[in-house]
Amino acid sequence: MQATDATLVSDCLRGDRSAFAAIVERYQGMACAVAYSRLGDLAASEDAAQQAFLVAWRNLSLLREPDKLRAWLAGIVRNTARSEGRHTSPEPLSLEPVAAQTSPEDEAARREEAAIIWESLGRLPEQYREPLVLYYREHQSVSEVAEAMELSQDAVKQRLARGRDMLRESLTGRIEAALRQTGPKAAFTAGVLAALDAGAGTATAAGGLAVGGVAPFISSAALGVAGGVAGSVLGVAGGAFGTAMSIRNTKTPAERAFMVKCAWWTWILVTLWTGLYLYVSFFEYWLFTSPWFQIAFWGIHTVCLVTGITYVNKRAARLRGPENT
Repeated sequence: MQATDATLVSDCLRGDRSAFAAIVERYQGMACAVAYSRLGDLAASEDAAQQAFLVAWRNLSLLREPDKLRAWLAGIVRNTARSEGRHTSPEPLSLEPVAAQTSPEDEAARREEAAIIWESLGRLPEQYREPLVLYYREHQSVSEVAEAMELSQDAVKQRLARGRDMLRESLTGRIEAALRQTGPKAAFTAGVLAALDAGAGTATAAGGLAVGGVAPFISSAALGVAGGVAGSVLGVAGGAFGTAMSIRNTKTPAERAFMVKCAWWTWILVTLWTGLYLYVSFFEYWLFTSPWFQIAFWGIHTVCLVTGITYVNKRAARLRGPENT
């Protein structure tokens, strides 16, 4: 028949070290689980649990209710783990035989697995993390978790349910964020358009190329950059030619001065407007792909362009009159 906690405590107070070994064996899983929920490191949690058992051995006479040994030990472990988290961990104590050394590959895999587990658990508040760790380390026993945390079983069940929900939400959010990062960027669309401009021709011609098996092995990012550079160069060249011709065709000094001033303002506005479009296409792709943005952008562009051309032509016509010669 297994000895009760009260019996083991009584034997320990008489100096029976084998009774304390039985206590350590009985509660080592609980102690390591509590420490792990605070520290997030398996090796450090075992060191803290060992230290906590030594503290318990030296202060066992202070335990007034031996039947609450589990909760008393859990409190010591929490305090020890809290202290270990603020200071450098001591050398591990050998209270049991040293396990056989594992291979470097197995040890690396174990550490990677532990890091993945803690990355999710570490996001939970302590009041939900500790019940979860205890529950799964203590053979899924709600009663043992409740005893260690000095809570009712209903309270433990509520915290377990809330902890699972929070863990599920955290994992779902991380997966969603990771998937969003893998989506095609602005360079994808720009690359397709650049490929069309480079010689794909009409939709029918493009279909013929596909049937023929012609597939350029050029990344969409490279095509996007090439298309953007080519479009910018052509736009600048066309704008420079148009500006030069407008100024050359002026008839009076007043008209010429006006056209030079208009050219400067036009270049400033075009640069700002183009920069805005490129910024949205590369850094705010969700907005760039919205049809409402495209309608608003090009609608404003068209209105400003028509209004500007109308104003410049009327103003230039007045300045071209005989009174300005």
